[in-house]
Amino acid sequence: MANIHRNRGCSLSQCCLHILVFLIGFLVVSLPSSFVIIQRGKQHFKKPDIKYEETQEQRIEKEFNKIYEDFSQWNLTLCSHASYHRGRHQKVISISVYGKESKFIDNQMYSWTTTILPFFELLVSEMNQLLPQWILRVYIDFTGSTKSQRKHFYKFSNVDICDMNNIPMFGSSLRKFLPGRIWRFLPIFDPYVDYLLSHDLDSPITQRETETIKMWLSKKQEKNFFYIARDHIEHSSFILGGLWGASLIRARHTLVNIFKPMLIPSIVQNYH
Repeated sequence: MANIHRNRGCSLSQCCLHILVFLIGFLVVSLPSSFVIIQRGKQHFKKPDIKYEETQEQRIEKEFNKIYEDFSQWNLTLCSHASYHRGRHQKVISISVYGKESKFIDNQMYSWTTTILPFFELLVSEMNQLLPQWILRVYIDFTGSTKSQRKHFYKFSNVDICDMNNIPMFGSSLRKFLPGRIWRFLPIFDPYVDYLLSHDLDSPITQRETETIKMWLSKKQEKNFFYIARDHIEHSSFILGGLWGASLIRARHTLVNIFKPMLIPSIVQNYH
């Protein structure tokens, strides 16, 4: 009986060995040639030829660089020569102004004679009282205005006029595709601006608002580069176009990348 069991054990071992050899041979033969090369007894692995789809961020970056090749070398303000001569580290409140004759109008209440100038003068006065260290930038389309109305905008020392037909490095090209309500966001790309507040022409600057701005500017808030405010309990939008701000000095590269799509015509046209 002992001999019989020994012979059975021997046969079983041989059988297992044959199966193992077969499996190894099968695996080697069946592995894709793109992954395995057998050469002089050595096995080398190649990376598979996989094509990855571009992410949305990569596509935006590629399109932006194609349109604006020299973006990294920009060294002018995106407003006017007057704003350039103010130097760097500017604190800017930015508004868009265009009369109802403009093709960008989205509010028929804005007319040069009855609303635009009175709102503008009131805003300048409020800034002088509550935010004297800030500059008001007016991104403007003068279509429909008179010569005397245009001259009136240039009378204030704390105001820079940014004519959308003559923006440094862009000329009138931005006016052709950029919606009027977005003009006021342009200081995001301005190397001379450290702080930006986007504002509405007809929104008053209040003492309460200036207190929140001062809090945001403080060292305690230096990690927070975005500012979002509300001026009414029923405002439910995540960000209101005229009540947000950005601290470029705290996160310029990040903010520029976030806002790049607004300078790509094929993207921003969806926001008209």
